[in-house]
Amino acid sequence: MTLFIIQETVPIGTAQRMCRSYAIIVNYSKKPSITVRSTGMYNQKLYFTIAVMLIMLSIPGLALAYNMMTADELKVRLDTSEPTILLDIQKKTAYDEHHFYGSVRTHAYPAKTDTDLQSAIQGVRMYEQTGNSIVVIGPRGGRPAQRTVDYLITRGVPEDKIFILEGGINNWPHQKMLLNIKGGCK
Repeated sequence: MTLFIIQETVPIGTAQRMCRSYAIIVNYSKKPSITVRSTGMYNQKLYFTIAVMLIMLSIPGLALAYNMMTADELKVRLDTSEPTILLDIQKKTAYDEHHFYGSVRTHAYPAKTDTDLQSAIQGVRMYEQTGNSIVVIGPRGGRPAQRTVDYLITRGVPEDKIFILEGGINNWPHQKMLLNIKGGCK
């Protein structure tokens, strides 16, 4: 648990300013939480908004956490035929070079615009029909995959049903499981 003291400048007249002080308690448990308590007013100047923003940026546990799936975990799912939606966001050329059998190609990479992300709606429709978990497969499992997850969540797919392949398909250790449209299996 961490305690931060923040002060907010409050105008109370034309020339006089007071500072309101807050105690912010950050609890690092399974689900991080923040408690804010007012501790009174006194004379000082400090910009409350800037301080809170700096604190929020310095606490990685408060950022949206993404569910990651390791290569070995995904391999087990594939080997046991566990129903899983493989949502591939690679560019077309990368998809043609290596992808999983049965994956849904979206070519959503880099997933920065609405146009990029609209193709990921296929994953939403498949989820609505089956209720199966979705594994987002990007080149490296980084920010484009996270943006795709954010998009899926806004479309109603529960956060606990979406995973990102850790390291992406470029770091997939079981190359013989990948297909290559240009030349069959690797």
